[in-house]
Amino acid sequence: MRKNTALLTLIGAAISLSIGACSAKPDEATCTKLGEKYYELEKDNVPDPSLAEGEKARYTDDCKGGKYTKAQTDCALGAADGAAFEKCFAGA
Repeated sequence: MRKNTALLTLIGAAISLSIGACSAKPDEATCTKLGEKYYELEKDNVPDPSLAEGEKARYTDDCKGGKYTKAQTDCALGAADGAAFEKCFAGA
């Protein structure tokens, strides 16, 4: 009986770890980089740089609030332009 309980505990822990890895959230430093990346890509493409600043803050705050996954932020940090950046968050 004790062996079964220990085995079930180990299986439960393994499942929890695998689920956690799939839905990993980015850390605060990554979220800050995300906002900065957006600003760098878009600051010259908008009529008023304050618009890019506002979106920078929104992406950073949404990220820190847990709205995005690590996979989404990794995608965006590798984006070559604003369209590719925003595509990483389609449906978010």
